[in-house]
Amino acid sequence: MPQMSETGMLAMVLICLAGFVLYSIVVILPCWIIAKRKNIAPRWWNWVIPLWNLYIAFRIGNGSLKNLFLSLVFFLAGIGAFALQEQAQFFAIAGIVLFVLSLVVGIYVAYNWLRNISILAGRHPMFLPMVMLVIPCVLALAGGALVSQGVISPMEVRGSENLISFVTWIIFMIIALRTPRNKQSEPDFILGKE
Repeated sequence: MPQMSETGMLAMVLICLAGFVLYSIVVILPCWIIAKRKNIAPRWWNWVIPLWNLYIAFRIGNGSLKNLFLSLVFFLAGIGAFALQEQAQFFAIAGIVLFVLSLVVGIYVAYNWLRNISILAGRHPMFLPMVMLVIPCVLALAGGALVSQGVISPMEVRGSENLISFVTWIIFMIIALRTPRNKQSEPDFILGKE
């Protein structure tokens, strides 16, 4: 196998970085459209910096940073417990419990964020949580059950999950584009309440 030159390696890193930046912009594009239509969007550069744009989108929906941090703490504690599972059986059980707690808190954070975005977009509070959280989770569980029974292959499930993700993003984009415009500005909306 031929060696890659330094220029080729640099080009590959730049292409990967550009892909990550583009992906992060496309993912939060509906949130940016909703914020622009509601006149609460921060300046344009906040939406193009990777990870920062995810934070801005999270704050537009008044996401709880405390609960998100709590979910992360449970997850990291679960990893630590699994690392110590050879010491005692207690650590394996504690790791499972901590992972479940992390999942429950994470789902609660996602549900509240989607509910707030749905209200901000002028839709029913349960619309986006159902379309972007509940239905994909139920379909993923059904796909996992069908794979375990041998009815369908894991490749088919992976392809259908990608299709479901694309369809939910399209629905989110349609909701964003149909958000009614607001003439009044709320400059302290993003960094407001926690």
